[in-house]
Amino acid sequence: MVDEKKWPTGVSGITIDDMGKMGVDEKNKLYWDGEKIILENKISLGLVELCVAIFVAGLVLISTIIGAWQWGCDLEWLSSSVCPKVK
Repeated sequence: MVDEKKWPTGVSGITIDDMGKMGVDEKNKLYWDGEKIILENKISLGLVELCVAIFVAGLVLISTIIGAWQWGCDLEWLSSSVCPKVK
């Protein structure tokens, strides 16, 4: 059973008569009453957001490399010439 009270205002169920308004084209794209139904949401970043994302990704990459390098030193996988001196 469908609880239509939870639906937004102006939204109603589809009747059997309305099913004739559904259609597909040769590429299996879905249409309702002749209008294409968009089934995907795309996110596009502005220039500022893109720059911040690239900067943060760079910081994460650098942090990962430094962490792996330190871990390699701690486990003595790397030669002592590339590891910091430990007191």
